[in-house]
Amino acid sequence: MSLLKLLIIGHGSQAQVWASNLKNSNFDVSIGLRSGSKNTKSAKENGHNVIDINNMQKYCPEFDSIIILTPDHTHNEILDTIYPCVKTGQSIIYAHGYSVIKDSLHIKYQDLSHLLLAPKAIASEMADLYANQKPIPAGFSLEYSQNLSNDFELIQQVSQGVGMTAKLIQTSFLEETQCDLFSEQTILCSALPFLIKKSYDTLVQNGISRELAFLECCLESKYIINTLIKIGFTQFFEVISPNALIGAEKATD
Repeated sequence: MSLLKLLIIGHGSQAQVWASNLKNSNFDVSIGLRSGSKNTKSAKENGHNVIDINNMQKYCPEFDSIIILTPDHTHNEILDTIYPCVKTGQSIIYAHGYSVIKDSLHIKYQDLSHLLLAPKAIASEMADLYANQKPIPAGFSLEYSQNLSNDFELIQQVSQGVGMTAKLIQTSFLEETQCDLFSEQTILCSALPFLIKKSYDTLVQNGISRELAFLECCLESKYIINTLIKIGFTQFFEVISPNALIGAEKATD
């Protein structure tokens, strides 16, 4: 089985990790950027061939897949830019379903294969998991594929190269979008970090050393999450101490 030739558009934190992991897995990876992009220097320093997406007519047909890892609101514009030179059935891989759902990209560019490969880890965690040969969990969807057998093989190879060696969870673009936005907006990037920071500030303001407050609020939060992952919700609430449960009991009164 020959390794794939891939074009990753973007070189932000997520794209850098994908590109690095795939390159270390011996994939042929190029980076697509606009001329004058501030990320061109870092992409070249990381040893990647950089292609100007405004002038890539001779390159598009050569790639087994194009992976778009820029912010969601740029995807429509990027596809407008590269569409004239891509081949019919060209696979486009997204790490999140939002842009496809919001802008109906699968309808606007219906002759392309729109594939979802969504890691359930932030970029820094993905890098650490790959470096330590631990699996990166992910969801995938082939619902807008133009060639199911080829695209399924493609997703399998790319996921392995990035380090998503855990069992992939089959989902849909809509389901992944709803789940991702809900979790980020209700807890992951809002309630959880806000509550941790608020608790830390409260302890410090009441005379607790910053070092001890950090350990209690930040480090132990990590251990709590790790325990939830390991044993699940039911067993977790059975093993924690009565003192620790008081806050939760009062909150539900």
